[in-house]
Amino acid sequence: MPVLQASREYRIPRRTLRNHLATGSKKKKLGRYSLLNAEQERELCQRIFRLAEVGMPLTQRVLRRSVFSFAEEHSPNHGFSQTTRMAGRKWMHLFYQRHPEVVQRKAQALNPARALKLNRHIVTDYFQKLRKTLVDFSLINRPQCIYNMDEKGCRLTLHHQQKVLTRKGIKRVHLIAPEHAENVTVVACGNALGQAIPPMILFKGVRQKPEWIDSMPPGSVIEMTAKGSMTTAIFIKWVKHFSKFKAPGRCLLVFDGAASHLDAGIVEVADAAEISLLCLPSNTTHELQPLDKSVFRSFEQFWDEEVLNYWMREPDRKITKGRFGYILSKIWPKAMSPQNLMSGFRVTGIYPFNPDAIEEAAFAPSLLTEKPQERAEAEEDNPLTDDSELSDSDVLPLSILRNQGENQQEQRENLRPNKTPANYQQVNISHMEPKPSCSHWPENTDREPTPEPSTDDLLNSSSFSDLLPTPEIKTSDKPRRKALNSSAQLVTRDLFKTNLSATSSKKGKTNLSAINSKKGKTNLSATNFKKGNMKMNKISDKKKNEAKESWYCFLCDRDEVLDMRKCCLCSVYVHEACVGLTKEEKLQFVCPRCSS
Repeated sequence: MPVLQASREYRIPRRTLRNHLATGSKKKKLGRYSLLNAEQERELCQRIFRLAEVGMPLTQRVLRRSVFSFAEEHSPNHGFSQTTRMAGRKWMHLFYQRHPEVVQRKAQALNPARALKLNRHIVTDYFQKLRKTLVDFSLINRPQCIYNMDEKGCRLTLHHQQKVLTRKGIKRVHLIAPEHAENVTVVACGNALGQAIPPMILFKGVRQKPEWIDSMPPGSVIEMTAKGSMTTAIFIKWVKHFSKFKAPGRCLLVFDGAASHLDAGIVEVADAAEISLLCLPSNTTHELQPLDKSVFRSFEQFWDEEVLNYWMREPDRKITKGRFGYILSKIWPKAMSPQNLMSGFRVTGIYPFNPDAIEEAAFAPSLLTEKPQERAEAEEDNPLTDDSELSDSDVLPLSILRNQGENQQEQRENLRPNKTPANYQQVNISHMEPKPSCSHWPENTDREPTPEPSTDDLLNSSSFSDLLPTPEIKTSDKPRRKALNSSAQLVTRDLFKTNLSATSSKKGKTNLSAINSKKGKTNLSATNFKKGNMKMNKISDKKKNEAKESWYCFLCDRDEVLDMRKCCLCSVYVHEACVGLTKEEKLQFVCPRCSS
């Protein structure tokens, strides 16, 4: 059908039909075309999503500056403000409309150590040891015997900012509440069946008042510490408290590797109560610890809600140690509910046992610092990581260590340093975008619509991958002694014996003389070794600055340790051999200088 006939029959302007035939596009577009074409905006969205996965998300202002830099390079007549040097807010609003999958979220701060340690190598090693432990103690199908404990710091005030009601237009809204308040530690514990252990409350101070326990949840205990936090002595008391409420028989206790949790005395008390201790890898508890995943977040929400209700009832609005129990007893059953506990064990893969429970996105931040690790080196550094006793069914497949998916090649490309390609060419964006509809142009105009850019043009142009590269975080290659909780450990007595011998020896051989020696000379004072004191005997500054005794003789011009004789006139010492005297000749001596 001719264009003119189609225009009359379907009542479509002839110029509109001509533009669609020229561009080859069937989409109806009103208004101006966007600065970036569809392919460029698709690539920009991929960069936004990729940077958010690896823990380096873009803010709205950074994105607007990047688009401005891209427009400056390709299209000088972009229309953005040269004062702010950012893409306009209207462009940002329209970009959200064109790509509804791009949204704003509040980012949670992730410690660089957590981003580094939560990788496939460490997590796979943890699940292998967890499965071996569950199989050895026949706990794979006994959820009532698998426990997790952790401490929760609870401030005696609100934990989060609250949304309140006020008149529209008012920008100054305050909530009177103490900014800094005392911290109370709550020791929580529960099993995979949803059963909670009564908590232990740690107050800061020395003296405990008996009435504080009256308002606490049933079965709770209170302990006083110097800083209100966990110590080794208090943790031993908690293990005894836990042994009263645990399921009968052998139980597994999963906990984090804090310094107060790792001690030989704790292992002795746990062995007596038939408790096996499994330490989580350091800086991975935000994904591997059940209580962190499902209990403590709701604990803070219930706490803030109950504190606001408490302030409505109490005019003085003060939360003291005596009133702490009234709030805790109301929110504790809600936070430690069976549903929360069971979901925590499920999402961390402990019960039901699921090594693939940790989603792939959780390992993305570790790709910035990922380095190849040799399994032999790990076993040599830590003898407890030997998996030679595991059967084929207990060892996870090695394919779990490899990054699956279509973005594997993209991850390797993004980790490379940002370099400008050799065939880089600056391309004007004007021929890369389709021009707007020309229905309002005069008939005699020479301006014609431009076709869509070809694939070659897009490949030759600089992309957002060069403008927004995935950063590469460099880690220190300096060798460091591995910590006791650097990887998952089944805490036993042999662990502390191995750790003690490793600190006092090098490659399994004790070299005590190297500790108290300097430049290969052995220090003869070995009394400290009998008491186990391995510290060096430092020489005091006073002895260092003492002048050495002089044996100098001006006759022979030597400082040699020989028998000397003192001149009775000038009190100068000379060697007896230099003046021909012996010890038997006890005469008053006059040196040659005085006699002359």
